[in-house]
Amino acid sequence: MTRKTAFVTGAGKVTGKAIALKFAEAGYDVGITYVKSAEGAADAVGRIERGGGRARAYMADTRDIARMREVFDDFYKTFGRLDALVNNAGITRFQPFLEADEETYDDVFGTNLKGTFFTSQAAARIMKERGGGGGVIINISSLHARGTWPGDAMYATTKAALNRLTEAMALDLAESGIRVVCVAPGYISTGWESHPKTVDKCDEIKRRIPLKRFADAGEIGGICVFLASGKAAYITGSTLYVEGGALLPVITENKYV
Repeated sequence: MTRKTAFVTGAGKVTGKAIALKFAEAGYDVGITYVKSAEGAADAVGRIERGGGRARAYMADTRDIARMREVFDDFYKTFGRLDALVNNAGITRFQPFLEADEETYDDVFGTNLKGTFFTSQAAARIMKERGGGGGVIINISSLHARGTWPGDAMYATTKAALNRLTEAMALDLAESGIRVVCVAPGYISTGWESHPKTVDKCDEIKRRIPLKRFADAGEIGGICVFLASGKAAYITGSTLYVEGGALLPVITENKYV
């Protein structure tokens, strides 16, 4: 039986690695990219291979369009198909609007939007032309696409744009049998919530989340696997918020906050 494949960008760190591992657990062979997290990427590949799957890691910045095309060409030659792409690579930067600089703007928009746009294009071409038709592209957005926090003008704009890009891609790619969906996580446990410098802040945030906790990265991975599966075959163009109710209006002392 031919194994399906999934490709996850930015999978050297907690969330991307968890997504890649969940696909491997579901029986996929997996490709991943990383930029600085070589050790994390190697760990992900090792864990997948020890579990009986196949995996390959590529050092690649999604802003480098030519490089990403090379990566997908090599991945297809190695595994013979491309069934799912998860655009997880992203940069989180916060600056007050009046202090925002061009370099940070280019980094955030280049990775979060341009990188996702052209990485998706490269993957979709393979899905259509060489993959036998069909496939799933999953964009990773954020609750910042809807909520507003100080200093998030650049980051939030890119994530809101990803939600809209998902809709446009879904319409354009439907005739090729390619579904496009978006996952917008809230706060995720990545280790920062237990750091002495941030633990108090994290406790305060949790009190404002109706479910009173952060998401486990594996939960985000499990949702991505579900959306890539046949059980979600009629879902395209949608954004799923996975934020524990953090965007719900919370009434405190008869006031909305």
